[in-house]
Amino acid sequence: VLCFILFLSAFFSAFGCKNQNDVGGAVGFYDMQIEYENEKITGSLTYTFYKNAKELGENRVCFNLYASAAFKKDAGTSVNCVKLNDANAEFEFLGDNDEFLCVFTPSGIKADDKIYIEFETILSHTNKRLGITEKCVNAAYFYPVKCVYSNGEYCMRPYSAFGDPFFTDFANYS
Repeated sequence: VLCFILFLSAFFSAFGCKNQNDVGGAVGFYDMQIEYENEKITGSLTYTFYKNAKELGENRVCFNLYASAAFKKDAGTSVNCVKLNDANAEFEFLGDNDEFLCVFTPSGIKADDKIYIEFETILSHTNKRLGITEKCVNAAYFYPVKCVYSNGEYCMRPYSAFGDPFFTDFANYS
């Protein structure tokens, strides 16, 4: 548990930005509340779109659920609630293992729109980027991660257990 807390503390200190007006190259902002207990991460996140987000105007937003793709059966990420600007939002899961969450935005995405997601990630005992080891909890990509939007579409690539095949947009965290 200590390793997990130290990881999160270092991660948010290094990459967080308190001033949302100073976005740099970031296209969005993750505000997360999380808790780890009994091999499970529960939490919520609110993703806010900045004015320089490439997908402004699109009618859906897609998120990677890496834990669902990595563990397939005995663990993964479940989504309990999704809201768009404080109203319940329609959503669907895509992929062989429901590893993508797509949230529908009927009026098109606008700057300052907020997507709220409640989630629970159950971890597996494995020595990989996301899992419980004998001495530590590895918590890479435990939360819904917004898919990169490029060339007019979301990049929804299948999970790979080898190498470092993932890429994400630059974002601010709190």
